[in-house]
Amino acid sequence: MKNTFIIIVTMLLSSCANHAQKDSTGIYLRSEFSWWEAQAKYEFKTFEDGKAKVVAEIQNDGKPYNIKIADKAWSVGRNCGVSEGTNKEIKLNETRLLTCTSKKNNDRLMPLTNAFTLFPKKKGSYTFTLDLVQGQIVSITITEN
Repeated sequence: MKNTFIIIVTMLLSSCANHAQKDSTGIYLRSEFSWWEAQAKYEFKTFEDGKAKVVAEIQNDGKPYNIKIADKAWSVGRNCGVSEGTNKEIKLNETRLLTCTSKKNNDRLMPLTNAFTLFPKKKGSYTFTLDLVQGQIVSITITEN
């Protein structure tokens, strides 16, 4: 009986660990509020096929937040922002296409190039949702909770 219980608990824990790994994307929301670091609390998690999200508490201090979506190393093709020459401001409930840089030198020397800006109207909780196609970042939508 005791061995059966241990086996069941081990299987459940293993299942939870595998599920957590599946939900992890290795992609982070980066901004002034994260000190531009890849912090675990700002890692996007998958919640359905082709969608990943993260929730962030944001202050309204009258200044815009510059935002990028990137992996831990600002890797080529995993450093995403707005397209060159487009409006950098993103509005709530607006889906914006993202461009993930592929110029190796530009990524390493200036990883914050093409950050988009968000002007939160009030302090609160905001959900950042990514649309993914075959694991590639396509677009982002920001909603207020």
